[in-house]
Amino acid sequence: GGAKRSEDPMPHTISDVVVVLKKDRTRSLDAIERDMRERTENVPGVSILFTTPLGMRIDEGLGGTPADLSVRIFGPDLDTLTALGEQAKAIMSRVEGIADLRVERMTGLPQLQIVVDRAATARVGLTPGDVIDAVRIGMVGQEASSVWVGQRNYDLVVRLQDDARNDVDAIGSLLIDGHDGSRIPLNQLATISKTFGPGAIRREAGSRRIAVEASVEGRDLGGAARDVRQRLERELNLPAGYFLNVGGRVESQQRAARSLLIAISVAVFAVFLLLYLALGSTAEALVILTTLPDAFVGGILALLIAGESWNVSSLVGLIGLFGIAVQNGLVLIAQVKALIAEGAPFDAALREASIGRVRPKLMTACTAILGLLPLLVLRLHGTEIERPLAVVMIGGLITSTLFTLFALPTFYAFVHHWQERWAARRATQ
Repeated sequence: GGAKRSEDPMPHTISDVVVVLKKDRTRSLDAIERDMRERTENVPGVSILFTTPLGMRIDEGLGGTPADLSVRIFGPDLDTLTALGEQAKAIMSRVEGIADLRVERMTGLPQLQIVVDRAATARVGLTPGDVIDAVRIGMVGQEASSVWVGQRNYDLVVRLQDDARNDVDAIGSLLIDGHDGSRIPLNQLATISKTFGPGAIRREAGSRRIAVEASVEGRDLGGAARDVRQRLERELNLPAGYFLNVGGRVESQQRAARSLLIAISVAVFAVFLLLYLALGSTAEALVILTTLPDAFVGGILALLIAGESWNVSSLVGLIGLFGIAVQNGLVLIAQVKALIAEGAPFDAALREASIGRVRPKLMTACTAILGLLPLLVLRLHGTEIERPLAVVMIGGLITSTLFTLFALPTFYAFVHHWQERWAARRATQ
């Protein structure tokens, strides 16, 4: 496929890009994005953003922009903001993982600028307001009367003809009535010039601002935002009265990550409380909870191996690990306590429970892994969102299951014997 695409000529318009991409629909989403990015780099006047309609709506509602990163620079002067935006773009381009850089356009709208000469208007007995009124009537128009045609009423507006309003010389020859009855051309009372002005002045929290937007490719969004912030603070010299912040999709991700961390803490506490109520022992509840760090390590290693990023989906995967990881440990300890209640000694009960519970533990883990495997293997539309969740859960299930089978019985025996020695020591005292 790569050799075939290399023979395609570089497109010069967006329609050419669409035609080229329609030739091959078997590629993955990442490959299509890379191809589109390469093909649109040389198309003039094009800024690139990869998103979806629903994702754009959500991101704009949460962070004000659909971009992954949006560096917003605030200040009073538009020209200074434009210069700072270009400097920030150059600095951000050197950060690893930053792609699709674009700066909001502050200028580019053609304008007709008329500057009143106050001294000239005063010499002929006029005020600047008289000149402005004449320009408004000539360019915009003024309602002079109304015309009835049958039962329809039409406003009669006086203004220059369309061709005259688009001609600088015609506008300059607009005659303005003086107070003494003389008629003075506009170009003798004002300076008329064509210029370019701001197409839009964007404000946020009462301050003018410009945004430098970018996408993040090949790394986690939080790490890229941190590197961008550090580089800008170190290399971008902001004049007095100017400041910046880093926002975009990373803002909503940070809020979601904080909420999920709180949810994880609450879930761990709730699991510990339920285990204590079920087992009646703080030590045994803590023994079961030792499987959680091992599951976390497995999930993080799986993310590194798969090349996925740490995001909201992977945090949800960590929460999903709680139930299965805790369940395997609870099954082991509950079986041991049941055998002890039947009269078996602890060591024999632990050995029998460890061997007898191997098949249920493996079946539990394998069932969950096989259920998540399609998200990891099949490159279907939409699976890129759930894939980090599947990676974390599969990696965590593997390590937590191995820990439960081989290490947890030994750790449980150590804690139990330590409790017995502690109880014996207190009894002798």
